[in-house]
Amino acid sequence: MILLTVIAVGLLTLSSISLRGATSQSASNLARSNARMAMMLALGELQKAAGDERRVTVDGSIYDGAANPNVVGVWKLWSLKLAENPLAVAPVYGAAKDSRFVTWLASCANPTDLVAQDWAKSGKLTNPMDLVTLKNDGFQLSGSKVEVLKAKPAAGAMAWAIV
Repeated sequence: MILLTVIAVGLLTLSSISLRGATSQSASNLARSNARMAMMLALGELQKAAGDERRVTVDGSIYDGAANPNVVGVWKLWSLKLAENPLAVAPVYGAAKDSRFVTWLASCANPTDLVAQDWAKSGKLTNPMDLVTLKNDGFQLSGSKVEVLKAKPAAGAMAWAIV
């Protein structure tokens, strides 16, 4: 009888250890899949916003004192049409820069905030996550955590930004 009790306790211990290992592996797999999905979303947004050959990307540091100086923005290019008018004067870049802005390339809880050109100057990230750190990479870049909705309550979150 004592031998059966010792065997039962041993089997229960082994099963709890393997269950903890499976739970840990499950969390790791979930984190990897969320990271993969964030990468796919980032590439999709980059292709959608800047994929056209008539677009240019610039980081937020073009604005003095920008709150998000390392986030990348997309602008539509414009042509001076110098072939049609070779004596044309230089364009007024300020007005064109304001009217041709497309979006900022970062995760955000409310994606419509990113289409505002002044977001890099004063935009606040809700629930920010450091993606690139000053200590490790020489500059700081963050994205807003976006909850991943699944049937399970512990689906996690993801964040992304284009450098």
